Amino acid sequence: SISSSRNSGLRVPALSLLDLLAAHAVTRLDGMKIDVEGMEDEILLPFLANAPDVLLPRFIIIEDSTRRWKHDLLAVLLQHGYLVVGRFKMNIVLSLPDQQKNMVENSTITDIKNQVR
Repeated sequence: SISSSRNSGLRVPALSLLDLLAAHAVTRLDGMKIDVEGMEDEILLPFLANAPDVLLPRFIIIEDSTRRWKHDLLAVLLQHGYLVVGRFKMNIVLSLPDQQKNMVENSTITDIKNQVR
C-alpha cells in the first residue's frame, strides 16, 4: 500500500511498477506515459533503482510535477541516461540517447504531441 504526507493517509493496495510488470511477464517497455498527480517520483524512483536496464523504457512522457515531487525525479532520469527531447503543454518527453534518432526518424513532432494528449 502507499501512503503519503501529501494526502489524507488513505491506504490502498498497490504494487510497485516493477512488481506490476513482473506479474504480467513484461520483458520490454518501448515507451511509458505516466501522469499520477504528482506521485511520479514515488513510482519511478524505486523502479529506476531496481529495474534491469532492459526494462527501462526507450522513451517516457511524464507530467511535469516538479513542484509536487519530494525528490528531483528529472535529475535521476538524466543520471540514468535519459535526455529531454521535448516539452508539450504540461509534459516532458525523455528518451534514451540510442533511441533519439529512431524516435525522430519515425515520428514527427505532431505524432509526439498527439501521443501526449
